[in-house]
Amino acid sequence: MSEAVLLSRSPYGYGAKTLEQTLKYLVRTVSGVCFATEEEQQAAHWLKVMQDKICLLEHELKLLHEKNNLSNHRDEMDEDLDGQRIKYCLVNGVILSGGCLHSGLEEESIVNDDFRSAIDRLMAY
Repeated sequence: MSEAVLLSRSPYGYGAKTLEQTLKYLVRTVSGVCFATEEEQQAAHWLKVMQDKICLLEHELKLLHEKNNLSNHRDEMDEDLDGQRIKYCLVNGVILSGGCLHSGLEEESIVNDDFRSAIDRLMAY
């Protein structure tokens, strides 16, 4: 970066402090007549394209953050339910025998190693 860039007080051109100021400089016009070179106009086009892509990425990041928060909330709910399941098993003396869970006279088969669903079905009785 040159000294002129660092010392410039102009809000446009090389001394621009924001992307919007840079874009305004790159497509500058006077009375509707464009004074920007083709290269500057092309640079402005690519900056706009990049700016649009950044907006899309920020939106995706926001969605991923919300999805992560939802997943964390779901995990917390699963932990609470697991605690209730464990309490039920301990209080009611649930035992595993022959691929089934037994609680008193109730019996639930375990399908696809899904113990949680089997306990939930037992708890529903």
